[in-house]
Amino acid sequence: MMLHMYWRPALIALLASSFAPTFVLAQTVDPFQWARPNPQGQSVVNRPRPELNPLGIRVGGFRFYPSLSVSGQYEDNVFRSANNEKGDVSLVTSPRLHLESEWRNHALEVTADAAIHRYATESSEDREDFKWGVKGRVDVNRDASIAGAASLSRRHENRVSP
Repeated sequence: MMLHMYWRPALIALLASSFAPTFVLAQTVDPFQWARPNPQGQSVVNRPRPELNPLGIRVGGFRFYPSLSVSGQYEDNVFRSANNEKGDVSLVTSPRLHLESEWRNHALEVTADAAIHRYATESSEDREDFKWGVKGRVDVNRDASIAGAASLSRRHENRVSP
């Protein structure tokens, strides 16, 4: 009988607390605002995520970021011809090396990447594409710097290209 007397006030207190006004203090810093020049119009995909960036390997005053991607693909018309269609499987290996300085003054970045295609039966279509690049900055003084970049690449041209 005692339990029966206390459930009504408990239920009333629970319902009253769920409808009572809640006070929230405003935060002074927006947790979703990253240091970016134009937050409006920036998609979620392009938004910087520093917590997900690769750590890299420290090499002296540089940070080294190696990566390797391996994929397979099937083409039903390797030669891109209208009448003599031949299909084949290929393995695509894509190594990438990126070296970036961590200096307080000046900056240097070196990047090299490749895409190596190897076909199972049509080895005449094997190809290697690569790109190598370097860019740097020399800080002359606090307000002036000199920057430059250079790159070299070798890419293939598709058979159907005009």
